[in-house]
Amino acid sequence: FGDRNDVNLRIIRLATLIGKGIDTIAVPSIDTMFRDSTAKGQITIYGEGLDIHNLINESDATYGVLKLTFLDSTKKEVITLANKNNYTTLSLAYKLLELNTEAQSIRFVDNPDEKFTLQDLYVPAPSANKYGWTQQISLEESFIEQLQNYYGQANKQWDVQTDQAVVKKKVEKN
Repeated sequence: FGDRNDVNLRIIRLATLIGKGIDTIAVPSIDTMFRDSTAKGQITIYGEGLDIHNLINESDATYGVLKLTFLDSTKKEVITLANKNNYTTLSLAYKLLELNTEAQSIRFVDNPDEKFTLQDLYVPAPSANKYGWTQQISLEESFIEQLQNYYGQANKQWDVQTDQAVVKKKVEKN
């Protein structure tokens, strides 16, 4: 379409947004994991936890969309705007446990709604990194922002306690 009509367009495939301004995560399984981690003793994963997710912090996404929209080199391109790594449901759950939330364990539950189909491998478009965008906010910082939001929604206090330097730096900033 863009070639025939000389339209100034681009397609940006945006990953799932997380961060302090996201009140509900768009992917129900991830949203449930975050809510479980702030309100329950365990995180429930339906199925094996091997589903692949692409995530991005809302601030990184905002900057990326603006940058990619106004670059001439992105005209008529399809671009993926996401963190540099893909994450399984299980790896996200373990990261939540590392952040010392209410949840202390992971529970696996058979998913009765699961259809036994072959999973297609998603072939991503070229990364936004190719056009000069770089991820500024780590996955861990994004998780902390999202958890603080969910704890706030539940009128609870949460003290981030972990040995990792990124978290200490984040806590000192606030």
